[in-house]
Amino acid sequence: MALSIPLVIPKRKIYRGHKGSYEFYVIYIPQDFNNLLPIPAFVSVIYDNETVKVGG
Repeated sequence: MALSIPLVIPKRKIYRGHKGSYEFYVIYIPQDFNNLLPIPAFVSVIYDNETVKVGG
């Protein structure tokens, strides 16, 4: 069952990749959270007191 409330997963590393001229970012989520996240999931990244929405 996916959650409908915010889920906080601290200390995740953001990886940057390239494919041709396309740049993308990846956030690995621990497997224990698979059943809690809806697919597709939107993620808010909080870094240096700024919030950025990613996902799709």
